[in-house]
Parts: sequence; C-alpha cells; structure tokens
Amino acid sequence: MPDRHSQVVDAIVNTPVEVLERGAIAILQNLADKFPDLSRDEFTNAMDEAMSVFEERMEKASAEITSMEQLAPLFDGLPEGTPLEECARIKGERGDPLALAFLKWMAQQAGGVQ
Repeated sequence: MPDRHSQVVDAIVNTPVEVLERGAIAILQNLADKFPDLSRDEFTNAMDEAMSVFEERMEKASAEITSMEQLAPLFDGLPEGTPLEECARIKGERGDPLALAFLKWMAQQAGGVQ
C-alpha cells in the first residue's frame, strides 16, 4: 500500500474532471474530504511533487503534439478520416520519405524489421 504522501499526491494529480471544473475551492474540499487531518506541510510537500508530475505530463503531451504536427503532411491530399497508418502506407507506396520513415518506425515498434 502506498504511503500517505503518495496517496495525497495521487489524489491531487488524479482529481476527477467534474471536481476540477468546479474550481479551486472544490478541489481543496475534495482533498480535505479524503484527508481531513492533512497538515499544511503535508499539503505543501504533496503539491510540490504533484507539480512535478504535472510538468512531466505537460512535457510528454507537448512532445506528442510536436510529433503529430510533424506527421500532419501524411494526411495531405487524402480523404478526410483516413487513418494515419493507411495514409502512411499510401504515401509510402509513392516513395514519400516521411511516410517511409513512419512505416519503418511502426515496424520497429511492432518488433519487426529494423
């Protein structure tokens, strides 16, 4: 079982969306309901760690957005709604370097030919 600090951090970083949408007071009340005897120091330490978790998540999301932006040209000229893998296969057959690189990456991820 995780220690109390980890439980508080987890409660902060995994606050339900419906609570987040109600604002800061609701977020704090949600935390107080779960940990009624939470001290100021425990709260501060947990918030510091939660901020680190949020920063890591933002960095990962930013990297994923950048990757998606780089892959956007694969969709150019193909019907709307065409799945990414199909776009890559179609354009790869035409010799598109981005598509070929993506297909190679997909094969590597699947444990195929490197």
